[in-house]
Amino acid sequence: MIKIKVKNIFVCFLAITLVISVLASCTKDTDIDLNSIPSPEPTTKSTDLVQPTVAADNAQAVAKDVLFDYLRAQSLLGAAMYKEAIGSYNVVLKILPDLYLAYHGRALAYYKEGMVERALEDFDRAIEIKPDYASALRNRGVVYANEGMFTQACADLNKAVRLYESKLGSGEEIFNQEKYESDLRETMSQIGPCR
Repeated sequence: MIKIKVKNIFVCFLAITLVISVLASCTKDTDIDLNSIPSPEPTTKSTDLVQPTVAADNAQAVAKDVLFDYLRAQSLLGAAMYKEAIGSYNVVLKILPDLYLAYHGRALAYYKEGMVERALEDFDRAIEIKPDYASALRNRGVVYANEGMFTQACADLNKAVRLYESKLGSGEEIFNQEKYESDLRETMSQIGPCR
């Protein structure tokens, strides 16, 4: 006993009608001359088919590679694989020698590997490229403090606090404002003896 509902019959009928009308519309109004003979000579030269339609330079591919290497370096740094992170930052800095973020990241990796002089050089370079880079100033200040250079540490930490406060008090919308506020609080806690 098969019960066929009227609704199912109607849906099937509607679907079949729709398919037939679509197929019929595909075959209508075609301007194909079945008696025409294809030309033995191609209208487009085969060499034209392999030429790029837009002149492309290698910049896009390089940008993707650099971005990949930078993100890889950041991941390695976060995973405490400092030597590998340094290698990835080196690759990035060969291509983009003024990328202050890469100098900052490599400085952190150098410091974690115990290479204080190299870390300070990279912090210096990051700050030279972007003087208002508060994170680099804060981290360099921490390194100075850990190395007993309290005058330099206080100068960097105080400048970082001023930069964070200036950015937060500017009234403009800040991407990742919570991070800025957190960084300011952390810097304020590190600045204690400098006041």
